Amino acid sequence: MNLAFGQAGVTLGFVGALAAIITLAVGLRTRNPLVLRRAQTYVWFVAGGALLAFVSMEVALLRNDTSVKFVADHGSSKTPFPFNVATLWSALEGSILLWALVLAGYR
Repeated sequence: MNLAFGQAGVTLGFVGALAAIITLAVGLRTRNPLVLRRAQTYVWFVAGGALLAFVSMEVALLRNDTSVKFVADHGSSKTPFPFNVATLWSALEGSILLWALVLAGYR
């Protein structure tokens, strides 16, 4: 279940970013300020997708859900709680999720 939510979050963020790029390109090409302002609303899709992916990965780590490859590679059932929380951003995939969440929230 965590895997499905995580993939849905990544997909939502990707589609939101792609839609924002296309909307910005159209707005710049047509020089329409209304379209350019509407492109900003896609940031919420990116932020929601990043949050969903981040939370589902953290839940998978805390539950030691080894059906998720990241958890199987980096998690451990013998690791104390605070270290399991920090495991998410200790590897490349998790740190990318963290940075996506931080940058989407920075808007």
